[in-house]
Amino acid sequence: MTINSKTLQLFYGLVGITALVTTQIHALEYTAMGAINGTTAFWKDTLANASTRFITIDIMFLALAVTVWMLLEARRLKISIGWIYVLVGTFIGISFAMPIFLMHREIIMNKDAKKNSISGYLATSDLLYILGTILFAVTYTCISFN
Repeated sequence: MTINSKTLQLFYGLVGITALVTTQIHALEYTAMGAINGTTAFWKDTLANASTRFITIDIMFLALAVTVWMLLEARRLKISIGWIYVLVGTFIGISFAMPIFLMHREIIMNKDAKKNSISGYLATSDLLYILGTILFAVTYTCISFN
């Protein structure tokens, strides 16, 4: 399946906004405690059990690799606000910052191209995996509100 630039921009934007809304809903409990107490409670809660420690460590190392790539890519494409994405990823959420950076990157890479240039191709197996991941993410997100 051919993926055009506008579709990819829309996808990244939707992922970023969905991540922002659904993660920040869970952060409200911590923000209500104030900056110091909320941050302390948040990090203490990440140590609650093996699965929270696993996902926290996993995301930290992913965020480290993503940060280096975003800074390098921002410089390569002359995106002057690369550090803004890093700070947003650190203080708001990498699941929001990364897709929004990717959307910005896609816009920059296609600004001189045709109105809606081809960004790439996805095989059926790629699409099935992406759809499965979306289904899992939506299901888990819905369950998390209970």
